Amino acid sequence: MKFQPLRILLAGLLALFFFQAVQAQSSAYDKLQRGYVTLGLNGGLSYQTSEVQARYNGYGLGLTLAKNLWYHAASPITVDIRGRFLYARQYGLDGVRSLDIADNIGLNGSFGLDYLDYPANLGVSQGFVYHNYRTTLGELAAEAVFSWHTNRLGPGIFFSLYGGAGLDYFVPRIDQANASGAEYYEEYAQLDGSKGKNRRELLNSILDGNYETIPDNFPVSGETDFVLSLGAEVGIQLNHRFAVSLGHRVTFSGNNLLDGHQWEDSKGDLYHYTNLGLHWTLQSGAKKEKGKGPDISIIVPSQRPYHSNTSSGQVKARITNVQSAADIICTVNGQRMPFDYYGGDFALSFPLRKGKNDVNIQASNPYGRDLETVTIYYQTGGSDYIPPAPSPGPVPPPAPPAPPAPIPSPAPPPPSGSKPTVKIEQPATQLVTQKPTASVKAVLKGVGKASDITFLANGQKVTGFDYNPSTGVLTHLLPLKEGQNTISIKGTNTYGSAEASVKVTFEKPVPPPPPPPPPPPAPKKPLVDITQPDDKTVVAMPSVEVRATLKNIVRKDQITFIVNNSSTGNFTFSNGMFLATAPLRSGDNSILIRVKNDDGQAEDAIQVSYRVPPPPTPEKPEIRFTQPSQPGAGSIKASYTVKATVSRVEEAGDIAFKMNGKEMKGFQFDPESGLFAINVTLAEGQNDFELSANNAGGSAAARTSVNLKKPDVISPGEKPTIDITSISQPASNPLNPNVATSSMKALITGITRKEQILFTVNGNAVTDFTFDPETGAFSTTLILTRGSNAIVLKATNRIGSAEERRTIEF
Repeated sequence: MKFQPLRILLAGLLALFFFQAVQAQSSAYDKLQRGYVTLGLNGGLSYQTSEVQARYNGYGLGLTLAKNLWYHAASPITVDIRGRFLYARQYGLDGVRSLDIADNIGLNGSFGLDYLDYPANLGVSQGFVYHNYRTTLGELAAEAVFSWHTNRLGPGIFFSLYGGAGLDYFVPRIDQANASGAEYYEEYAQLDGSKGKNRRELLNSILDGNYETIPDNFPVSGETDFVLSLGAEVGIQLNHRFAVSLGHRVTFSGNNLLDGHQWEDSKGDLYHYTNLGLHWTLQSGAKKEKGKGPDISIIVPSQRPYHSNTSSGQVKARITNVQSAADIICTVNGQRMPFDYYGGDFALSFPLRKGKNDVNIQASNPYGRDLETVTIYYQTGGSDYIPPAPSPGPVPPPAPPAPPAPIPSPAPPPPSGSKPTVKIEQPATQLVTQKPTASVKAVLKGVGKASDITFLANGQKVTGFDYNPSTGVLTHLLPLKEGQNTISIKGTNTYGSAEASVKVTFEKPVPPPPPPPPPPPAPKKPLVDITQPDDKTVVAMPSVEVRATLKNIVRKDQITFIVNNSSTGNFTFSNGMFLATAPLRSGDNSILIRVKNDDGQAEDAIQVSYRVPPPPTPEKPEIRFTQPSQPGAGSIKASYTVKATVSRVEEAGDIAFKMNGKEMKGFQFDPESGLFAINVTLAEGQNDFELSANNAGGSAAARTSVNLKKPDVISPGEKPTIDITSISQPASNPLNPNVATSSMKALITGITRKEQILFTVNGNAVTDFTFDPETGAFSTTLILTRGSNAIVLKATNRIGSAEERRTIEF
């Protein structure tokens, strides 16, 4: 049953995933727009990396809402900003004993539970616990998400990296009290074995799983911290609207109390979240852009069908609403033909075959398509003309012989015009240049195609030039020969020809004279400067680190290192830096570094004094009583164990203990841990204790006391008694200054059960207290508010009741 929340969560997510996977098979494709919104639901395993060993039965449930910042259909990369809410619960349990609880106010008796003093019959010499925790947390965070997709618009794989920051509110609790509110003394004392075996025994047979105790020095109402997180996800994009992912997220809490425990380790606790996630894209697809389809207007020939008596066919048209010639397809008699297209003007020249010639022009864009057909009949004479075949119809009745068919008249001559013009704009005539090429630009008017142009350079025909019939502009990059170059361009049409030419002279640049040889390098004498330590330095260690800066030295064999007139090779040299550790003798020491190259030598020397420091003065002992925790503590049992820690003492003979002025023997002392303990029999009233210790550094003493109040002998017919022994000063919560806590202890006689006690704070009943029927000890932690707080403690038996009232100001 302990794993039930995690099982239900994963089962629900998997069911939702399979439902969405089936739905995704029929989803329609819509083109996404930048700025789409993604809703995510995730759940999985949560656990900690902290002082106490983690249990892997924690769980988490999260909700994310992301806004796309960058997206392009042609790119696999997307960038999102994402908000996250996460609810998680983590568990931990150590299978080895923890002895370091003397300062743990949740376990040393300061607030009820006291694991420092086990019952004597259990044979436990030093108090201990098995640490555990349950942490419940909620997080609000913002994350930047960078994703890579194999196919963002449809099925594919994606991988995401993200990092973020947020606020965590967390409440840890520990289970160190049984169902009756008492310590697990007997159960803990019986455990012995491997770490894994102890964990199984604790989970299955000992701990009740209530997690009722506030951890050491932790606010009652919980704590809020700023956190940072990093994570990664890998997933499947089932379509552009739905995806599933598997991810892992690590949160850096910056707090060492995330598990409720804080030892010597000062590093912040981490918590992990391994999860299955479902993602829905909420934005619908982009609206289709509206635009105009292509439009084709035939200009030449003006008549359709057209009859030609020349073997060359021409078609000109105006085509709009296309971006380039790539959007146009032209076929002649079913074969694709090259054409010219510029600025919306279409031009086609092609050889005609006898009879019918069909020219199809098709233009398309994202909004539509247009198709035009031109039919040209080519005939060399009247008898060669073959009219289109008539469509089949009913067989006519016999008719008288028809007169001979008239000979068709020849096609009309082409309209009159003018011969072309040619103007070379670049290069200028008589140009002299030192560049081996020249940019040629000419403007021709009345020339329909590149084949009607003759381009000559120095009498040689030039091919591969660019010509746009729509603008009449010819361009070409022409290689030049050394000396004078003649460039000639001639254009021809039906009505004549025109020619223009220029002359360009190419002169090779004269190379500059070679630079003079460099002068021989100047001599470079070596330099050495000892930078550490300074000359006349006095040290307290038998060695010293020597550093120096060397110039004009490139090899280690150019260096001599001498300490106290003895040469040594124990040094390193790299990039002009010298480093060595020089051994020192007591007194003065000489250190010398000598360097040498082909241009000379140099040296630097210092003196270092080694003075052996005097032995340190030992510190005197330190003594601190741990039981009782404060002078004047109360007890209703005459048998009492006094405990203390004594540091800087090597043997029990250096310690003396007095009770009520009388020296006592038979105490126990461990020099390694410094733990002191002695069992005494208290006298009724105040008992004074004095513990003293000495060493080579001096002596120290500490004093404390315990009050023994013997409970009155109650006959079967007497009512209970109550004695409130202590109430601590209120301690406010830094996160909630209007709330404070205080500890209260009392001795109650005449009752045998916790249920016979009525305890109220400001009129509200409180059951979170402990009561020992054998000793009559009552303890609790008070939650106080600003102002006067009324405390009422009442005990009742079948004879009567007793009541004590107190008022605490906060």
